[in-house]
Amino acid sequence: MKRTIFVLASILVVLVALIAVLVVRPVRKVKAQTGCSNRTLMGNYGWTEFGTEFEYTPPEFWTFSALVYFDGNGKFTGSESYYIENGAPDPLNGISGSDSASTYTVNSNCTVTITYTWEGGTYTDHGLVVDAIGGEVIAAEQGSNSDTTGHVDIKKIWGSD
Repeated sequence: MKRTIFVLASILVVLVALIAVLVVRPVRKVKAQTGCSNRTLMGNYGWTEFGTEFEYTPPEFWTFSALVYFDGNGKFTGSESYYIENGAPDPLNGISGSDSASTYTVNSNCTVTITYTWEGGTYTDHGLVVDAIGGEVIAAEQGSNSDTTGHVDIKKIWGSD
């Protein structure tokens, strides 16, 4: 009988301790996001892209990288860009830091449209925000004269805001 009471008391102590831990421990609250907006893209981002210009024979292959800043209100600026065409650096730099035509729109479903001018052409990138907190954007690019196509990858530089 003593042994049964001891076992039951031990089980009761363990149960009370388990309930106390479950009640006292901090519960994480999920902050659900209902969708994206222009504020989803805000801060400094690394921008890389590559593609093909079909106006030349044979077509020219190019790569581009830049540091860009999205302001959270639909405009962005770029600096420190680097452009390579057919393996050789191009002396022209990319997105102008003072180009007021550099805009973006992030829709509530996290799709994004980015528009900018470069070397006299207008380019539109259509894509999506991959993680819904603005960490990465992937997009396809199309030039205004339909001779350029490309792939765009934009990644947030964390801790830079």
